[in-house]
Amino acid sequence: MKSNLTITNWDRAYAQGKYDQEGAIPFVQDIIATIKERDLVDKLGFYPGCGNGRNFVPLFDAGLNLEGNDISPVAIEQLKTRRPKASATVGDFLTHKASQQYAYVLSIQLFQHGNQEVVRQLFDKAYELLQPKGLFVLRVNSIHTQIVQEYDTTEHTPEGGFTIKYHSGQKNGLEIHFYSAEEIHALTE
Repeated sequence: MKSNLTITNWDRAYAQGKYDQEGAIPFVQDIIATIKERDLVDKLGFYPGCGNGRNFVPLFDAGLNLEGNDISPVAIEQLKTRRPKASATVGDFLTHKASQQYAYVLSIQLFQHGNQEVVRQLFDKAYELLQPKGLFVLRVNSIHTQIVQEYDTTEHTPEGGFTIKYHSGQKNGLEIHFYSAEEIHALTE
């Protein structure tokens, strides 16, 4: 999944201040509440694609026992500057090696990067890393998301999802997947 284009794009974006002025998305509060309700605060969780901490920091500050991972060295450096005690490493989620399985895996926008084949690999990796009956938290683009930049559709899934390739913007040249509810249900059975 990792490519020099992707790393370069994200490094450049973070170096130029991506998310510096943006707070966490509201979904983070739902994650915190769910982790607390399920008594998982002290259990080890994993957040691949954690970036520079926009959403990771409030989770960490809420006391979650959480490891982060991102392909961008610039993002991880910024995160470690903000929270030096945070456990966050540079690396590709698909090749991540864990010393143990996680009680929960959080994915906020990571699982939309790639085509249908990559999407399947991402879900398979999440299941590999999760403890039996572990919690998987997912936030991705929906098929109903408004796409404002130039793109071509590269594939459709049997369940109604589709993948596009952007022709402009930060994701220029990248394939991004948009999910139907039926597709998510099929991938999480």
